[in-house]
Amino acid sequence: RNSLIEDQEKILWTSGYFADGNAKSWWLGIRDSPTMAHLLTSFASFKDAFISHFGDPHVSAAALDKLKSLRQTSSCATYVAAFREQLPYVELTEATKIDMFKAGLKPIIRNLMVTILDQPTDFDSYASIAIKFDHEQYRAQKELQIDALRQQRLPSQISPEELQRRIDLNLCRYCGGENHNADNC
Repeated sequence: RNSLIEDQEKILWTSGYFADGNAKSWWLGIRDSPTMAHLLTSFASFKDAFISHFGDPHVSAAALDKLKSLRQTSSCATYVAAFREQLPYVELTEATKIDMFKAGLKPIIRNLMVTILDQPTDFDSYASIAIKFDHEQYRAQKELQIDALRQQRLPSQISPEELQRRIDLNLCRYCGGENHNADNC
């Protein structure tokens, strides 16, 4: 197929998404203006004109500011996703991406990352390892909480008389409740 026809079809297809308002007015102005006809033959030119008209001229600076202020406040996977959302708008080396990412990690994860002997040199590998460390840290924390709950549930010392009373009345030896035993308590 002819690329001119393909570009024109892309432009018409895209314009179909312009609802009433500024985008629709802009499109009608381009479509009806003989001096803007060149924008209807090249999708790249059309897209550039659209971005120039509606886009944020400071999108790169805004994305860089977001990256600098971004911090891991929940899971590392969530932090990685938020970090990656900004990357298309900035041009950074892999080393710079890693440094900026590292600065926003929770201290415990950042400290674990230092222990890696063969440090990754690309952002995706670095982020993947950080996510694994964060997941392991989360699991360890959960296990500690479960152990703490188990410790809290240990029976307090009861007198031999109380133990005998529970046995005689067929009560739970753990809590003294009815209709169950210590294994099910």
